[in-house]
This record gives sequence, structure tokens and C-alpha cells, in this order.
Amino acid sequence: MSHFTTVKTKITDRECVKKAVKELGYNYSDIRAEIKGYQDRRVRADIAIKTGTSYDIGIVWNGETCDIVADWWGVEQGSSIKQKNFIQAITQKYAYLKTKEILSEQGFTLAEEEINEKQEIVLTVRQW
Repeated sequence: MSHFTTVKTKITDRECVKKAVKELGYNYSDIRAEIKGYQDRRVRADIAIKTGTSYDIGIVWNGETCDIVADWWGVEQGSSIKQKNFIQAITQKYAYLKTKEILSEQGFTLAEEEINEKQEIVLTVRQW
């Protein structure tokens, strides 16, 4: 039997997480969003990320940060999306976009960007 699982995050910027979701290639809805789980159970979400199955992934704001909620059994059975990989990808993309945003606000420009052998993103910035 499956159930909803909630993963706590340190994501704080609503617009940045939407951009991360989009850049990872997912469609989402943030208007009256809800996600479906086993036996048609439903949970309200601030953002419902479409997985191509009847089981979507939800982002739920709880104060300053958000949780990622899904019936991962259903998501994983009907798609190639795995919980660990999805959480890692969304948090990495969010951190990347948020870092670039903050650096830009502080007057830095991106000089170089690379992904090292550990799949870490390395940014080289300059400030004039």
C-alpha cells in the first residue's frame, strides 16, 4: 500500500523553485493545485508538478520553506522519476538558480561555469 511522503527542504523562494521545475523540464500548475495518491486520496499543494502519470508531485509551503510531497510508489511505478533523484535534481537546480540570482544582485558576473567529475556545478564569478 502506498502513501504520501513529505520531504522537508530549505527552499525559500517560490518563484525560483518554479523556475527550477521548469528548467528541469516539468510542467506544473499553481492554481488550485492538488496531487493524487493511492485510492484517489488527494492533498492540496501550492504547486503540482506533472509527472505524466495520475500521481503528481506537490510543493507545499509551510511558512518560510516548502515541503515536497508525493505518493512516490505511484510516481515511480508510472514514470522514470525516482524520489531520491528528483529531490537531488530540484534542490541542486534551485541552489544553482538562487546563487546566480544573489550573485547578480551583488554585482557579480558569471565568468565560467563547469560541472566537475562529482557532478557539482562550479561557478567562477567576477566583480568590477
